[in-house]
Amino acid sequence: MKIFHGFLVFIGLLMVINSCSKKDPQPTGSVSVSAGVVSDITVSAAKVQVALSSTGTITLEAKGVCWGTTENPTTSNAKTNDGTSLSSFTSQLTGLTAATNYFVRAYVTSSGKTTYGSQVTFKTLASFQVTLTTTPITSVLSTSASSGGSMTLSGTGTVTAKGVCWSLSSSPTISGSKTSDGSGTSSFTSTLTGLTANTKYFVRAFVSDDSGNTFYGNELSFTSDQASTSSVTLTTNPITSITFSSAISGGVITVTGNTSITAKGICWSLNTAPAISSNKTNEGSGSASFSSNMTGLAVNTKYFVRAYATDNSSNTYYGSELSFTTSAAPQFTVTVTTNAVTSINESSGITGGSITTSGTGSISSKGVCWSVTSSPTTANSKTSDGSGTTSFTSSISGLASGTKYYVRAYATDNSGVTSYGGEVSFTTATNDFWVNPNPVTTPTTNFIDFTQTLNNLGSWYMQGFTVSGPTQFVSRFTSQYKADCAIITADQVDNFKNNRSFTGYAIFDDQFGTNYITLNAGSYYYAMRNQITSANVLRAELDLAVSLPASNKTTYYDNYFQHSEIVGKNGGKLWQPFTIQSRFRYFLDGCNSGLKGYIIKASEIDKFKNGQTFSYYTDYSSDQVDNAQPGFNEINLPLGDYFLVFVNPGTVDNTVTYTMDRWAVQ
Repeated sequence: MKIFHGFLVFIGLLMVINSCSKKDPQPTGSVSVSAGVVSDITVSAAKVQVALSSTGTITLEAKGVCWGTTENPTTSNAKTNDGTSLSSFTSQLTGLTAATNYFVRAYVTSSGKTTYGSQVTFKTLASFQVTLTTTPITSVLSTSASSGGSMTLSGTGTVTAKGVCWSLSSSPTISGSKTSDGSGTSSFTSTLTGLTANTKYFVRAFVSDDSGNTFYGNELSFTSDQASTSSVTLTTNPITSITFSSAISGGVITVTGNTSITAKGICWSLNTAPAISSNKTNEGSGSASFSSNMTGLAVNTKYFVRAYATDNSSNTYYGSELSFTTSAAPQFTVTVTTNAVTSINESSGITGGSITTSGTGSISSKGVCWSVTSSPTTANSKTSDGSGTTSFTSSISGLASGTKYYVRAYATDNSGVTSYGGEVSFTTATNDFWVNPNPVTTPTTNFIDFTQTLNNLGSWYMQGFTVSGPTQFVSRFTSQYKADCAIITADQVDNFKNNRSFTGYAIFDDQFGTNYITLNAGSYYYAMRNQITSANVLRAELDLAVSLPASNKTTYYDNYFQHSEIVGKNGGKLWQPFTIQSRFRYFLDGCNSGLKGYIIKASEIDKFKNGQTFSYYTDYSSDQVDNAQPGFNEINLPLGDYFLVFVNPGTVDNTVTYTMDRWAVQ
């Protein structure tokens, strides 16, 4: 018995030793999990792609992705279980909430241990809803009808298809007959075709979104017309004469039976299947072929076009649909012309410009720019003379005297591009203006008599004088070229000097003039200003009107003649006829430079014209240094006909100015 007991003990020890020597098998490899790649995100679902890589020998107990609305989700959150293989996998997340941020991690479980990939995030799309209205059915014929739809949207999504669907039973779907009227959210018109005569149809508008959802509008029904023995066939003409804003098409109509056409034309839109509810032309009635001009089109835009015809039963038929794209707008070109600078004085001038354009565009600003260097731009001094293409005048001011300036007109278009006109240049007048400091105070027969050369545009000269009481004067003014002359009071001196409006007496703004005035007691100035850019000889006289002998009482009768003319160089001639009568006295005044002047009998005029030797009474060639400036002279000649003549022996053209007054003898 003891021996048996010992044997059992021995056997038990062996079993313990044997069990202690055995161990569970341990993995000999590893697995790594990538960050998931999220795609195909919708309002309530998403797809996650996960890559696995392993080494050695390893057994998975589970793999998938887990997600939540807080960071670092675990398998205790929502999760997928995508098997136990070591291959990469794709998980589909469903039951998500719209417009919500989610956190996602891939996971694998091996030997009871779970390993996670890096966290990624995504946001579900907002809920997208479409409210759709089916357009009432019109233009019902035996085989066709018109409908369409309009929509309002909420949420985030894209309309990928739209149209109408119809069937012989209620609740038609897109699995049956339907139209395809493009994509997008705009309202649309649909034409139902292939109908059976005298048959009831059910119609719904539909919209499909980018998530594969289809929405339907309210259901309408109609019955197609009885089959007609009349028919209308319409062909849309090819589109021609395509420009950036217009094109031409038309149609050919074939009518059988008793149908008459009450309206026809073409219709067009940015979407397929344009109808008469879109843009259209109306080319009258009748079945004759027609041509239509589409206008007001957008630049570089695709349009869809169909001819249409409406019959006397108010049925509208459409031709085949064509499409075209308008051309790009022609390049906008601007041509600018710069005006010559005029009215130049020591600090200002007047110029301007004209503009012509071609193409599509507008002028947003225009003016002139100037600088003391060539090719001025709007970055230099400039004027702003409004917008548009009308010609304009610009006043340049703030200039330095005696300085050369360069000027260009400019025009800036609505794209910001500035075009310039040709360059012109001018030089401001120098400041050679002055006043004689010694005024004349005692009126005499030849009260004021002076000749003054003014060298620049705007140069002026003033001779002061005073009058002790009301006195009548004769004012005579002549100049070689255009000039201003006036008698002004002291308070008008600044206005005259600065070329502003002024008041005065005996005002002249040309080359000559005679005026009879009465001046009251006070201080005055005989003022002259040059109106040309070069030197100008000016002569002024102010004489007492009562200077003629009392024994020969006379009164002013008229200005017999006065004239100014350029006499050509190298022998150019000028002649002025006049007649001496016993009842008048004649007074001649004039001014010129470089001419020879004479008074001759009328019988000598042909010799003068032909360059032959002629006889003369008065030779002004020796008067005032051979300048034929006769001055204020009384002409005492026998009664008869005469000519005042001038000849230019010089090599440049010269101007002569002269005037003759007649006084009646009492």
